[in-house]
Amino acid sequence: MELYGSPVHLQEDNPLVHTFIACQSEVLGQPAEFVDSLGASDARYFAERGIPTIVEYPYGGNAHSDGEWLSRQSFFTFYDLITLYVERAARNASNTTKVNRLLAAPRRMVRSLLKR
Repeated sequence: MELYGSPVHLQEDNPLVHTFIACQSEVLGQPAEFVDSLGASDARYFAERGIPTIVEYPYGGNAHSDGEWLSRQSFFTFYDLITLYVERAARNASNTTKVNRLLAAPRRMVRSLLKR
């Protein structure tokens, strides 16, 4: 079986990528690290169309198996990163009231998960 897909390269000169990297460094409290990966993801479909793509995910293991797991703390750190990025990227292009409304429901969901 042969699979084809466009490679994903980090577009470091893109302002949205800069914003994401800054958010990641802020949330993690250290500079962002970059690695090469031979894994596959849906990012290739965005790359084919020239859309800036970052492949990022929480820490876990045994992907796509019955024993798949995800670090709870890593999930919440990932959530904080994505939330901060969406807030900053959207605020650069939109009204802050709309952004706050869009993010309110996911915040409530995560708060309820934290209570478990």
